[in-house]
Amino acid sequence: MTNLTHRRLDELIELALLHTSAMATVTCLDERFALLDFAGRSFPGWHHHMTLASAAYAFARLSHPGELPPPPVVEKRADAMTA
Repeated sequence: MTNLTHRRLDELIELALLHTSAMATVTCLDERFALLDFAGRSFPGWHHHMTLASAAYAFARLSHPGELPPPPVVEKRADAMTA
């Protein structure tokens, strides 16, 4: 973000707020689909594990929308929008 000096402040804040949503998604992937249980695998094994966990998450999210908690929506700050 330090090299995005040509972007408006509200765009940078929106980008920074994506971190919260991404962390919630990774937490869900780990708790429900064991995303981080890949210790000791080779790269092909790790890649296979990540692909299957991601596919399982996408399937669950799309086929049963209410089953998984939605990623959090962080409200934009009003004072940043006017800057």
